[in-house]
Amino acid sequence: MLTIVGDRVKRRTRVMLGAKATLLPNRLLLVLLHLVLGKVEGSQVHKIDLGGTDTKGFKGIAELRDALRAALPDGVDDIIDNDHHGNYCLKAEIQVGECNVLKLMELGDPTISELAKKIASHRPKKV
Repeated sequence: MLTIVGDRVKRRTRVMLGAKATLLPNRLLLVLLHLVLGKVEGSQVHKIDLGGTDTKGFKGIAELRDALRAALPDGVDDIIDNDHHGNYCLKAEIQVGECNVLKLMELGDPTISELAKKIASHRPKKV
């Protein structure tokens, strides 16, 4: 279960994979939030939407994989799939848990806030 806790430790944001935590800088948090939004919408995300270009390689996914590696559950080597045509998504077996929209909005980054709101809009409402 992937949970965006939103707690800040210096300039990084806490993300949980199961019971293990990792801290992501905003640029990698943005990549992860795009992938989470794609997951809840049932779509893939193109590298251009993640900040890449057609003319240069995109290192955001590789850097996110490295940052998440320490928090991966035992027996899991990666949570990101790609189609080798520039499209990425979270693997099918990855479940998306809570995304703390209020804490993410406190970061003051408009893109992070917008993505967090979109992710929250796909979550079932609590009764």
